[in-house]
Amino acid sequence: MPLSTRWMLSPAHRLRSLPDHCVEVLDTDHESTIYTDPTASVLLSLVEGAPSPRSRTTRRVLRRLSRSGLALRLPAGLAPSVARRWLRLGVPLEQARRAIDTPLALHEATPRCSSLNTAFLALGLRVADSPSRSTLTVLAAPDLALTLRSASPSPGPTVAIQTAKVSPFEVWLEPGRTACLACLRAHLLRSDRTADLAEAALPAPVLSPDAIAERVAIGLATRAWDVPHALLQPLPSVPTPPTRPCLVQRRPACPACGRAGAPPRPPVLVPRPKAPGSHRWRPLAWARSLASDLQHAIGGVVRDLPAGSRTLPSEAYAPLHVRRVRHAAPLARPSLTAIRATTGLTAGGSGGSPSEATVAAVFEGIERASGFFPGADGFRFANAGALGEDAVVPNAVLQFSDAQFETRDAWNRTAHPFLRVPERFDPARPTHWVQAWSLAEPGAFRWVPCGLAFYAYPFADQPTYAYADSNGCASGSCLEEAALYGAVELVERDSVALWHRSRSQRPALDAASIDSPLAQSLLAATRRRGRAVEILDVSTEIGLATFVAVSVRPDAPHGVALGFGAHLSPRTAAEKALQEMHLMAVETDHPDGPGSAFDWAETVCLDDHPFLLPHPGLPRIDLGALPDLTTGDLRDDLDAVVARLAAAGLSAYLIDQTHPHVGVPTARVVVPGLVHFWRRLGGARVRDVATATGWQTCSSAWEAADALELTT
Repeated sequence: MPLSTRWMLSPAHRLRSLPDHCVEVLDTDHESTIYTDPTASVLLSLVEGAPSPRSRTTRRVLRRLSRSGLALRLPAGLAPSVARRWLRLGVPLEQARRAIDTPLALHEATPRCSSLNTAFLALGLRVADSPSRSTLTVLAAPDLALTLRSASPSPGPTVAIQTAKVSPFEVWLEPGRTACLACLRAHLLRSDRTADLAEAALPAPVLSPDAIAERVAIGLATRAWDVPHALLQPLPSVPTPPTRPCLVQRRPACPACGRAGAPPRPPVLVPRPKAPGSHRWRPLAWARSLASDLQHAIGGVVRDLPAGSRTLPSEAYAPLHVRRVRHAAPLARPSLTAIRATTGLTAGGSGGSPSEATVAAVFEGIERASGFFPGADGFRFANAGALGEDAVVPNAVLQFSDAQFETRDAWNRTAHPFLRVPERFDPARPTHWVQAWSLAEPGAFRWVPCGLAFYAYPFADQPTYAYADSNGCASGSCLEEAALYGAVELVERDSVALWHRSRSQRPALDAASIDSPLAQSLLAATRRRGRAVEILDVSTEIGLATFVAVSVRPDAPHGVALGFGAHLSPRTAAEKALQEMHLMAVETDHPDGPGSAFDWAETVCLDDHPFLLPHPGLPRIDLGALPDLTTGDLRDDLDAVVARLAAAGLSAYLIDQTHPHVGVPTARVVVPGLVHFWRRLGGARVRDVATATGWQTCSSAWEAADALELTT
């Protein structure tokens, strides 16, 4: 036993002196043991840290006390008072010794505080004058997202601690291995910052200097930065909403640690066998787990809201279940106007079970949050002329007419936000462009303006040439799944717009032929509400089953409820259409409901709009007789949709909007030439397809093309 070794009493025990040279030892369970000399004398000497004894008897007593956990050997240079602090943190003394050997430095953005230095010294930690590769940099601030706007990079391992706000947290970073401070800032900007507003009534937790020092000490002892991923870890504080850790991913285009300037890599689409009994790659249980993690992750991209819609509880929608989530609205260039416009945004979902509704709402929330412009890193800034024929000009997708552009100022003063007309695109003015990859030709791509591809693009001094919408966007358990549903949504919207614009009467399905318990229960519930239901087949030459469910009150020609659905499976398409129709019917009929989603639905007269009714001269369609185009693999399903678009002379492109800080595959599919869902009067496809397919159009269909507007 080296003579330099010191010993101390275990902090889990307390001593009390007794007469006749005896000592009582109390443990944490208040169990007591009485010792006499020589053990009593040795125990008393341990209170202040006894040096290594010279007598054989004392050494024997110490070995026995060490085996029982009463005596602890102090590493060289570790004072008993410091050792007790580390032991209270649950850190073994040898780990504490190694931690103390690591010098610390405060990041320049950390507010200077003498009490913080004192807290570090109480743990034996040394604070260097400036960071270096051999030091651990400590960045502690009340609001890291604000602080990191101007924070410089750190040369070595770093711990960033948010000391206040609704959710204090810590994250350990190591340059070249995990995300960096710039990645962390981007992550925080993409998280649900509106949670701070919604939970402002809660007391704001503030971590004390001692608490900050203890978090740093524990991380030093466990080498918390020596991991392959940066984990944003919530810290104990005053009562706050439950939160879970989440990953802070490296951004591929991060100017500090990523591949900024490197050419983008095309997404690699691979076979994705479907989960049994599902149209998704992963089973519902996985999606439920993901939904739970994302809703409770600190700074999460989605937050759970009470079941139901904005105005009605979920029970009002029976047999459907309805869920909502609030989703983040990360802004590349926040302004007061933009923040006000994006605070409290919600996404919704419905399904035959609470789990299905929750998963649908969460995926929609992820889709919306992932679609915001992430900043200029990784995008090309140029005018359309520099890109040549590879540039997709906005109106190739938007399809506004010249007359709409000419009258935009007057129209926009009273138009629904979804129906606003943007400014004309100026091909000579530079803007940011994102690569949209061909779904038919691997490696081929075209350039799409970021103002068309992302929400909240900061146009600055550019013309506002587009108002980005969610048409063709989807999230899923893999990129192939997201791309498939994005493409199917575009076909659905195109088919509905062709029917709606041409005023064509279409044949109806035989409702009894829909072999689906969910569909039949929705039909029965709608009829119990005193409504009639028709399901119109509005499928086009693309050949994807697309239906419009129309519900009316037989006793009144008003209060129309519509629902749309498209899918490779006709049964699934019918279910989707009936779900949408049911939601709209409930909200139109319920006294506390928000009313119709369409401005005209409450007043439209069916006698004047027969295209809302089945074609009287065509027989009803047996759903079972329609071809089911689904396969057992999502990649094959996607290829089938892309091939059908190509046969119609249409090319499909994929913009991968999966954000590294969210991690859920998200796609925006762009198909120039398809008819947009909303009021766009510049394309010829409506007339061409209706004429080529022989759709019967109502009189004055073209002149009335904008009389009724689908505004949601």
